[in-house]
Amino acid sequence: MSKKFIDLHREFLQLLEQKEWKKALILSEKAEVLYREKIYYTSFWKSCLLAQLNQPTKH
Repeated sequence: MSKKFIDLHREFLQLLEQKEWKKALILSEKAEVLYREKIYYTSFWKSCLLAQLNQPTKH
């Protein structure tokens, strides 16, 4: 069974607090696939993390 979105969000915030940028990015990509209806959250997460990692967005 997959985690609820709120659980992924909490895990995401913990990873940010720990400055685990790459792990947080992987989690945001996982959340994006599992919860398409939450794209307004997950796309923001990814944008922030890509900026932190200094990586351009993929189009």
